[in-house]
Amino acid sequence: MTPRLTPKRLKALQNAAAHPKGNIGSLIETTDAGKKIWLTAADEIALEELGYADSIDDCGHTQGSPDPDNVHRGHPHFFAITDAGRQAVTDAARTPPIRATGNPSRTRKTTDKVENMTERTGTIEIVSFGYLHGAPDDAHLTIDLRHHFRDPHVSPELRYMTAHDAPVRAAVMTTPGIKQLVTATVMQIEAFLAGPSASGRIVRVAAGCAGGRHRAGTVALALQAALSGDQKTATELGIADLAQPYADRHLDVTLVHRDLDKPVVER
Repeated sequence: MTPRLTPKRLKALQNAAAHPKGNIGSLIETTDAGKKIWLTAADEIALEELGYADSIDDCGHTQGSPDPDNVHRGHPHFFAITDAGRQAVTDAARTPPIRATGNPSRTRKTTDKVENMTERTGTIEIVSFGYLHGAPDDAHLTIDLRHHFRDPHVSPELRYMTAHDAPVRAAVMTTPGIKQLVTATVMQIEAFLAGPSASGRIVRVAAGCAGGRHRAGTVALALQAALSGDQKTATELGIADLAQPYADRHLDVTLVHRDLDKPVVER
């Protein structure tokens, strides 16, 4: 799906426009209650894809560039705002619709609506993890997949694959009960978003299995596909009907696989 200029990303651009060097840091703001709001990796990628920011670190290295001598280690990374990013901030301060996709022929909501987008649509953070690598951070919903659903780890042909691989995704999504669980979780998330105190809040969901490589990664991917209205991925996972209503919902959905790429835990 085409990236969008969500309230969090807009706030990051506004901070960068106000920064002497035009830098975007990962800390967006600290609320009155002391809660820290961070820019996620998905947000950073979206800002780059939109052309609103360029990834650098504090010594000028491009983020993700080869680092054989570990010279980047310890250097905090920032994002340098581009001219397009500054224009997006300027557009957002005006009454006319802001450009939310980087495509001049397409526009989104007015400034007031953009600022209220979190209240109107919601922000959802999904993380997959493995209990064998430690407990997850606090979440509003934690799904424990260890005991009720067959572990692909027991199949030698799947053991060293992950949810990045189609055979693993197929094995998990055809497990009896999994699609019903994904559907029920989506409904629970909707309930959180409908809460009278939900304005400006984030709903955090954690999906865990033993190693975090198969069941958790796939279920987390399914939740992201459904809630973001990603019809292509949802169709592959067999949940196209679940994703269809979300195609125009503008939910801000991020996904982090905490343990998916860690080595197999032999057990």
